[in-house]
Amino acid sequence: MILSIDMKRYLIVWFLSFNCLFVFSQDLKITEINVVEGLDMSVPDAVKLNIKASFQDTSKIDKTQKYFFINKAFYSNFITRPLVAAKVKSKNKYDVNSTNIKLALGNYSYKYGDVSYNSKYKKSFSYGLRLTSTANKYKTTIPAEYDVSNKDQSLSLFTRSVLSKSIIGSSFNYDNIVAQHDFSNANGSDNKNTFTYSQLACFISSRSSENQRTSHKTTFSFSDFNSQTENHIVLSSDISSTINSTPYNLFVEFNNYLNYNNPNDIHVLQREKLDVKIIDITPNFHVNKFGFDIDFGFNLGIENNNSENTADIFPLLNIRKELVKNVLNISFGIDRYDDRNTLASLSRENPYIHSLGLNSSVNEIIDSSHTLETTDIYELYFNLDNKLSDDEFLSFDIAYGKVSKLHYFDLTHYMDYNRFSVDYIDVWQLKINSNYNRKLNNLLSLNLDVDYFYWNKVVPHKADLHASLSFPVSVRDKIECTPSFEYIGKRKATQMTGLFIEPPERETIELDEQFLLNFSVNYNYSKKFGFYFNLNNILNSQKELWLGYQQLGMNLNFGLNFLF
Repeated sequence: MILSIDMKRYLIVWFLSFNCLFVFSQDLKITEINVVEGLDMSVPDAVKLNIKASFQDTSKIDKTQKYFFINKAFYSNFITRPLVAAKVKSKNKYDVNSTNIKLALGNYSYKYGDVSYNSKYKKSFSYGLRLTSTANKYKTTIPAEYDVSNKDQSLSLFTRSVLSKSIIGSSFNYDNIVAQHDFSNANGSDNKNTFTYSQLACFISSRSSENQRTSHKTTFSFSDFNSQTENHIVLSSDISSTINSTPYNLFVEFNNYLNYNNPNDIHVLQREKLDVKIIDITPNFHVNKFGFDIDFGFNLGIENNNSENTADIFPLLNIRKELVKNVLNISFGIDRYDDRNTLASLSRENPYIHSLGLNSSVNEIIDSSHTLETTDIYELYFNLDNKLSDDEFLSFDIAYGKVSKLHYFDLTHYMDYNRFSVDYIDVWQLKINSNYNRKLNNLLSLNLDVDYFYWNKVVPHKADLHASLSFPVSVRDKIECTPSFEYIGKRKATQMTGLFIEPPERETIELDEQFLLNFSVNYNYSKKFGFYFNLNNILNSQKELWLGYQQLGMNLNFGLNFLF
């Protein structure tokens, strides 16, 4: 029988009603709480467990620990070769370019050539050579038309050998400089200045090692200027050692200058021979006190000039401090150094000095010669190097002191030749140099260099301010463009007044300041080939660089660069 839906509902209701009659519950009894009045709460007194304190020196306790090793040999039937320490070897050959050739042409008959060769990399021995040649010709327009030509040719050779305990090297250099300017000659005859230099040098230095306490670098060189008109011999040694954890250094140098000693030159026979010997001894040692690195020492200079002896001793002090690690460094102290003025150094600085019989084609007063002296500088200095950021650097140097026998050039007139003689002056000098470099972005950088000098006396042909500014632009190491600006401040010069009196009167004039704007482009087409373009003196300044000798005007040159 099948129950209907209504009957199912009645049965469910009846079942629930019947179960409600058997619900169980819990019988909760009443809890009685008695409150006691006058309860007295108290804390019992503390009782000392140990009345007398005891102390023990734990440092005297034996804390040694003993270890026992099991001396057990394990055997295996596997046979293996003993391990050998790995050796790191460099590649026998590097894929580098050993030969470089540069060729360039430009206006004013400009020609330039440069060939250099370096041997392939070898750990023990290497060598190289370089040949360069530069030439130009032009006419001046201010104050008159003068023919000018310049040539500079040079040859350089070097060798380097690495031994087990030392490094030995040698070099040979030859230079030939020709400077011709019609202003120097009023009669129209040959007015070339030709200077030749040659130098042979060698050195030996010890290779440093961890247990080596003493090292040295010793150098010997011999220089010849215009076929024994001036010879220069140098022997020097720089020795460093550590004694009782204190670094010591000793620098010793011997210089011998021989002038007008060629007996085959008739001009030399009418000049006084010069034989100047100079010994410089400079010991110093290094200490660290109060967080400063301090170098103490002194310089002893002994000069023998044609049997006339002079000696000079001066203390040296250098104090360094790293205020912020790898960011800010300062140094200050006292220094003394000297520089011998030679025919070679003077002619390199000013190619229009009087040759005074150095060139047989020039009919000059052969019994005259330049006065050659040693310039001594004593100064206090301060230096600051600051890393402003990862791409920004600033360097600042300032020095003040006495300069004894500072050389300068003076235009003089010998037998219708307007050339320069050298003279000397004692001055107090303030020297300031600042260098600022910043990488502005991935393309553009900025470089600024400023030199400022102050002298308490007029020093002819020396500018008190010289500044250079450049903005190198690099595009993916492919194209490099560099606009640059150079400023040369005003300079003083002296010249004869033209009055026919004895001694002749001289007047001081002022040479104009110079603004030079240059632009260069270098394009690297590949690793083997490239070309460059230089545009110099864009403002076409033709002001006097030396009194009577004008600056080369706007000039351009185009060159190729080959690497193989």
